[in-house]
Amino acid sequence: MFETNSCAKLMPRWNAMTARSWGSKSKASAPVKSGDFVSLRTLAEACKKRFADGVVLYDSNDFVPFGDRLAAAPLSCFWN
Repeated sequence: MFETNSCAKLMPRWNAMTARSWGSKSKASAPVKSGDFVSLRTLAEACKKRFADGVVLYDSNDFVPFGDRLAAAPLSCFWN
């Protein structure tokens, strides 16, 4: 289902009302390219409406949207 060099992770969230999924992928360098979102797009297609968001974490200071429910975010956002 996912390309072999991917680090995509699925993080499901379950409660009584809805089941939603988030995906994440880590990238050791910048810049982020559209191709870095292949596994997250595959996950979004598989989860359909249950897919909440997908993020590629990377080494930069900028938050960059990459389409519907997909974005690149700096790793440093966890510490700031």
